[in-house]
Amino acid sequence: MSQVATPYMGAPVVPRSLPTTRGWERTFVAALCFILAGYVLLGRGFAYLGVAPLFVGELTLGIGVAAWLLGPHPMAPLRSLTGGTLAVFMLLGGMRLAFDLPTWKAAALRDAVIWGYAVYALAISAIIIRNPDVLRVLIQRFKPLAAATIAAGGVLFAASWALADSLPTLPGSNAAIPSLKGGDTMVHLAGAVAFVLVGLRTKSWWMLPFLILDFGLIAMKNRGGMLAFMLAMGVVLLLRSERVRIGGWSYLSVVGILVLVLWNPKIELYGERSVSLEQLADNFRSLTGSSGEAALEGSKEWRLSWWSDIVEYTFAGPYFLAGKGFGINLATDDGYQVDEEESLRSPHNGHLSVLARMGVPAFLLWILLQAAWAFSVLRCLLLARARSETGWHGLFLFLLAYWSAFMVNITFDVFIEGPMGGIWFWSLFGVGLGATIIYRQGWREQ
Repeated sequence: MSQVATPYMGAPVVPRSLPTTRGWERTFVAALCFILAGYVLLGRGFAYLGVAPLFVGELTLGIGVAAWLLGPHPMAPLRSLTGGTLAVFMLLGGMRLAFDLPTWKAAALRDAVIWGYAVYALAISAIIIRNPDVLRVLIQRFKPLAAATIAAGGVLFAASWALADSLPTLPGSNAAIPSLKGGDTMVHLAGAVAFVLVGLRTKSWWMLPFLILDFGLIAMKNRGGMLAFMLAMGVVLLLRSERVRIGGWSYLSVVGILVLVLWNPKIELYGERSVSLEQLADNFRSLTGSSGEAALEGSKEWRLSWWSDIVEYTFAGPYFLAGKGFGINLATDDGYQVDEEESLRSPHNGHLSVLARMGVPAFLLWILLQAAWAFSVLRCLLLARARSETGWHGLFLFLLAYWSAFMVNITFDVFIEGPMGGIWFWSLFGVGLGATIIYRQGWREQ
């Protein structure tokens, strides 16, 4: 497949710098690309870079706020349905936080990042609207990250589990480097593969075998991540244009699967879950029914029971209007704590974290917010495909597929409640918000 045009104005060359942006904006874009790459490849260990409470994510957020508010038209993203809905959602979160902060202090701030990191979305979208060249730079910077994720994502994830006791840590942190979660890594692998498939980066011969290896290493350990990857690929298949040809990869994937079936390897790598075809089959069965494996079934029953309790005490209980708030340990208060140190604070479902902490009105607003973003991106995607604007179509398809993977992983894990997932999610959200606005304003391929 040939390289498609740049997503707007048909410019074949992506600038290496941002000559028309202000200093704060250049610094923010550079810092953002740095931390996003660190979160993908190094995970939780990288998140502790800095000095508490100002770690690398919070420092970049401060730069982003300056870049956002010191430039012209900072409120431009709010003039869209998605931006306006986001502003109301953040306002509700701020009101709930103001009530909880005197009681819970730092714990309330920690839990409030579920909406607080949305500042990244506002900053990124505002900067893209001011200077669409930023969008091209972000695409260009994602190219090496996509290649690195495909080449090393699975191996880094496996190493972070198998070699956890011997890996280095940052001072003041007990998180190894790398320290990756399967669902997080699979989401980013889905984004990287979608980026390649839609033509924003040229395919290379080595990518498919590494992709099969990555999928095998991670899918054995994490069911939610496996489902996230599959949904993202389904979005690409369903909405691709005639220029997105994946037949060769499909045929080679079938060959790879047949080789694995005949070989049937089994490696004891993750303790209770081995790397084997039987484990992969159990993971698939557990998504829709009973797998017969106690570890998988126990995890599923524990989640479903907790989620049912949250729905009951919000929709039909005393926490309908404003939830339990920020700062309270939901796992302990709800009776589902699994750690003596009470390190688990939120249910393995970000959507229900919003419901439990902010109440039903905020939860419905959260659903509306995600639907508005997805509809806006999908509308621009279909319009670009009808106009044969292949660059724009590829960009919007990549964003929608990546977002779909995020939505699945948010449903099965504690993901957007921390910087590794939260900053990534809201950054992607901001890129989509800014891209749809400038596309509707008339930036076109020529």
